[in-house]
Amino acid sequence: MVKRVSDFKVSIGHTGATWLFETGNKVKHITVDGIAPTAENLKNKRYPFYRQLSAVTSLEPSEDVLKIIHETQTGPAFFKVAKQFNLLPLNKPRNN
Repeated sequence: MVKRVSDFKVSIGHTGATWLFETGNKVKHITVDGIAPTAENLKNKRYPFYRQLSAVTSLEPSEDVLKIIHETQTGPAFFKVAKQFNLLPLNKPRNN
């Protein structure tokens, strides 16, 4: 996405909050009506653009798959990345 947006002067694209831009990159975050894409503005629904990450499984995922999903949602690796990039959980993890 960053490469595509960089190739066109007036383009708009969508990257995730954890994307690390290279030095000298021309891509930048935009504000909407003066509102920046911060975690607080997303939480208060003031910034209109966001995306939800999801996991798609069969209707009967194995215990191993459910364990991986739960670890991804609640484990220490998630909280480390969430803290670094100021990510917000949109829903409470389900206890399946």
